[in-house]
Amino acid sequence: MRTLFLLTLTGLLVLSREVEAQTHESAITKARTELAALPQSPSGTNYSPQALELYDKLTNLYIAYADSYDGRDRTLDSAQYFVNHYLETAQALQIELAEADALTLKGKVAHLRMQYRESYVANYQAYHIYSQYPVERCRYLFECLKRMGRIQYNTLEDYEKAMGYFMVGEKIAKTQEDRSFMLRQIGLCYLKLKNYSQARQYLYKSLALAQKSTYERAMTLNFLGESYIKSGDTTRGEALIQRAIRLDSSTVTRSAGHLLLAKLNLDRKETEQIIMNAQLALRYASLENNNLSDRAEAWQYLYEAYKQRGDYAKALTYYERYKATADSLPKSKGMQDYYQIMVELERDKLAEKEEEANFQRKYKLWITIIAGLLLLIGAGLVWLNQSVRRKQRKIEAQNREIEQLNETLEIRVQERTAELQKANRELVQKNREISEALLIGQTMERKRVAAELHDNLGGLLAAARMTIQALNPEHLSSQEKVIYDDVLAMMKHAYEEIRFISHNMLPVELEKYGLEAGLKRLVLIMNNSRSQTQFTLRVSGLEERLSQDVEFNVYNICLELCNNILKHAKALLAEIVVEKKEDTLRVTVTDDGVGFEVDQLPEGMGLRNIRERAEAIGGTLEMHSAPQKGTRVVLAVTV
Repeated sequence: MRTLFLLTLTGLLVLSREVEAQTHESAITKARTELAALPQSPSGTNYSPQALELYDKLTNLYIAYADSYDGRDRTLDSAQYFVNHYLETAQALQIELAEADALTLKGKVAHLRMQYRESYVANYQAYHIYSQYPVERCRYLFECLKRMGRIQYNTLEDYEKAMGYFMVGEKIAKTQEDRSFMLRQIGLCYLKLKNYSQARQYLYKSLALAQKSTYERAMTLNFLGESYIKSGDTTRGEALIQRAIRLDSSTVTRSAGHLLLAKLNLDRKETEQIIMNAQLALRYASLENNNLSDRAEAWQYLYEAYKQRGDYAKALTYYERYKATADSLPKSKGMQDYYQIMVELERDKLAEKEEEANFQRKYKLWITIIAGLLLLIGAGLVWLNQSVRRKQRKIEAQNREIEQLNETLEIRVQERTAELQKANRELVQKNREISEALLIGQTMERKRVAAELHDNLGGLLAAARMTIQALNPEHLSSQEKVIYDDVLAMMKHAYEEIRFISHNMLPVELEKYGLEAGLKRLVLIMNNSRSQTQFTLRVSGLEERLSQDVEFNVYNICLELCNNILKHAKALLAEIVVEKKEDTLRVTVTDDGVGFEVDQLPEGMGLRNIRERAEAIGGTLEMHSAPQKGTRVVLAVTV
């Protein structure tokens, strides 16, 4: 009677699957027709958004076809074929989220084909991409989390990590059925961790949400029954499992239920009941191509039952079947170790890929900045060259006119002289405007360079110093500790130098409040530089601000002279005196240092910069010094 019932049930399942298969075949034919109608490239490929959508659709249809029908290899091969095209097209179009979707489906196909390593790699790569985007844009994130969690649960038996994936999946689930599934998986993790009360809490939540699916409810009842059995309430547990078997006719539900009953019979040493439930579980599990774990467990219980009965020949037969199947499952220790190594390698690959991408982004940014600067400088030089040529042509034309007018009467000479004077005034005005424009440009460029030095290079040095400080010097040899301390000191000094340069290229005080405020700040910085030299400042007659170019150049002359004092003078005292009387500004910088022979002083970059800045504002520069008698530099400017 039981055999007739099983045959009838099997026939009904096969019939329903044939009907479902016809529906899938119709949808597949339509999608393949649409794909064939798309224009093809000479190589026979089609990298377009339309093809991407059809590859996605066909992959899902073939997965459903394989999962709902007989699971023959040809259907999964078709799913593999289209998911490979899906992934290739997404990568060609450089659509990262589509690539993650394709990887998730690739992982699902691999899982159905029991290629667990490929499944985990694909889902691991997909999850890495999804983690960089908002959840609402990640179409298959739920499927990815489900697969990642199941592999951690089934293959690696890392229940804590599996629970983490399931909890995230429960938060982003869009339907009650999806939430019910994730809650049940969390309950199973607690069941494996032997926290039975917490397991039942999540399983009951799952059961409350699984109202539309008898399969979901039946599977949850099975696991609730298992939790009660493991807690010692075998009567209640067995009743829940029997209820699950009656509720749902699916092969997976009944296989799982009869296995749980066989395990209970084994604990009770009910030999005949073990055999009956294990054989029923085996029949249901055999209807599913990839349900090897249930078959292995059923053969294990049959082995135990026949060993109890004393039929050792049959026991040996079932034991051999159990071992052959169990060794091929991904739960074996060797497979787990292999997956752990594979996961580490995949994580290293992704880290290297991310590091390479960051380097390429920084490299492109610097190339763009340098190219922009070169382009800007080139454009400026072209504009200046054209401007000078225009002015030269204008002056040449005026000179020719003057030569012609020299041959005329005195009155014409006087008139032309007046015109030339007017032109010269305009030229002076234009030159003044050019000088002001150049000063504005220099000011903006100094601000930009100062910001670049302080924010970028200073930040990089600070980050590098923090990275080196993260090393534990206790693990270094004595020589390495000396090098470690020297590197830290040099990086600190370099950072202070960059900070000093960036702050002094165009001080805010000079720009906003004028020369006196800028020099006060300079003296304060010099006195805080840990040098033996003490700087002082005296200012008189500077009630009003000077022109920008005078303030800018005078400040930089003082800055250069103060730097020279710090580097070369070995002075104890240094003084800056600024005096303005009528139209003359007089700046004197003195020190009591070692001095030098003025005639023997080489014309270095610093001294040349000082002289050029003095000439730029029409000033005169005097320098007085002698060995061991200090130095005095006097700048006089008409303002």
